[in-house]
Amino acid sequence: MRRITILILIAEATLVTASVAQVSPQLFRGQRVRVTAPDLGIRHQEAWFVALHGDTLILTADTAVMCPFSALERLEIRQAGKSLKWLGAGIGFVVGAATGALLGWASGDDKSGFFRWTAGEKAAMAAWALGVVGGVVGAIVGDRYKTVRWREFPLDRMRVSIVPQHRGFALAAAVRF
Repeated sequence: MRRITILILIAEATLVTASVAQVSPQLFRGQRVRVTAPDLGIRHQEAWFVALHGDTLILTADTAVMCPFSALERLEIRQAGKSLKWLGAGIGFVVGAATGALLGWASGDDKSGFFRWTAGEKAAMAAWALGVVGGVVGAIVGDRYKTVRWREFPLDRMRVSIVPQHRGFALAAAVRF
């Protein structure tokens, strides 16, 4: 009977751990995090995650920081957002088109030669040509930049774990208030 109870507790702890792992984001070494721990004087401190040893979060910013998990008020994980490629393309197109229109208009009308273009025609052609070039350059530059999003890492109020004992295992629970 005792072994069945232990097996049921182990199965429940495994299910609880698996369900929390599926819902919550994962922490990886070298991942950018933002920490708030008012008791330690830390407010929105950005750092890199190093490890989690027991109940201590180890981070590195300018120096190594060891933060007890119980002192954390908020832990956020940095996630890359969307690329700014299309915004860059749009800005580049507008700047290039405006520059081309001004240059074409400023060159004036052609009085002689094979092609006799007016200043307006040259402005339109230069606007399209420089607009396309500006759009391509803007897309390349914009693609190098991404928006930044922070996703909150859930600080579980209750943790369930299995602790090895001299004769078998014990189920341990920690509740955070």
